[in-house]
Amino acid sequence: MGERGATAVSYALMVAIAVLLLSIALIVLQGGIGAALRGGGNCVELPTSAGCMPSDGGGGPGPPGPPGGSTTSSSSSTTSTSLP
Repeated sequence: MGERGATAVSYALMVAIAVLLLSIALIVLQGGIGAALRGGGNCVELPTSAGCMPSDGGGGPGPPGPPGGSTTSSSSSTTSTSLP
């Protein structure tokens, strides 16, 4: 029973340390987390507002390709000369 008690105490200590570290991280990051959530909420409410629309050149489907999929072609030529 002694080892079980020591194991339980060590697990309880690890959980307490993890909770302490998470609490400290939330306190330190609370301003940034709040700003990100407010910005996301604003974009849900007004999707066309500043900062919500993607800038040009990113994430779009792109121009249409050739019909029937893409094809690749290559050519090769060899020239030989003989000296007299």
